[in-house]
Amino acid sequence: MKLATLPRHAVIERDSQRASLLASGELSALESLLDDDLVYVHSTGLVHGKAELIRFFAETLEVLHVQTSINSFTDGGDIAYIGLFQRMRARLRVDATREVSACTYVGEVWRQRSGDWRLLHFQSTLVGDESAPR
Repeated sequence: MKLATLPRHAVIERDSQRASLLASGELSALESLLDDDLVYVHSTGLVHGKAELIRFFAETLEVLHVQTSINSFTDGGDIAYIGLFQRMRARLRVDATREVSACTYVGEVWRQRSGDWRLLHFQSTLVGDESAPR
C-alpha cells in the first residue's frame, strides 16, 4: 500500500535528500542529516552508528542508485516515522565489477532538535523484488 498523497512535511523532504545524497556519494552532506545517536541496521543485519556508517559508504560500498516509495508516515511532534520500500543498486569499492542490489522495506525514525530533523533510526528488511518501487 502506497500513500495516495504525501503530506507536506520537512521529514519527507529530508528523506528524499538522504536517498539523493547517498546515490550521488555526497557523504559529508549525508552525514549532516544523521543524528549523533543514529542506529542504522542494514538488511544484512550489520549495525552502524553515524561515524561507522559514513566510513562504510566511503570505504566499502558505493551506492549507485536509490529509489524509494513511501508507504506510511506518522508525525509525532518532535519524532516522525516513515515506512518505505527502497530499491538500491551498489558496487563494492574493493571490486568495482561486483554489483549488488536489494529491495527492502525500511522503517525510519527522525528526531527534531532545535528545529532540525535528523535520522535517528534506520531498519532495513529484505523483501521480494515485486514489492519494491519500479
